[in-house]
Amino acid sequence: MAKNVSGSDASLPRNTDNPAAVADKIARFRPNILAFVGKRAAQVFFRHRFRKSKIDYGAQTERVESTALFILPSTSGLAVRYWNETPWRDLAAQIKTV
Repeated sequence: MAKNVSGSDASLPRNTDNPAAVADKIARFRPNILAFVGKRAAQVFFRHRFRKSKIDYGAQTERVESTALFILPSTSGLAVRYWNETPWRDLAAQIKTV
């Protein structure tokens, strides 16, 4: 979402997010599944694309064209309190069906 910067979610400047570029890449490459690892980037994208501010981890009902969307808990040690392997297992099961 913020291609040219790195760091913890709290340290990323908000003006570096580019959800339109992500949507363009989805349209161009047409992946079967796109997974956001971490909620911040997903929130930016879903707010921009679907005008949706409340999202949960796991498979989403929204799609971008034919691309299924998942939101996964971050693997960062800073996000350990949000860790739940269920969305990761659900994604693995979905990948097996593609």
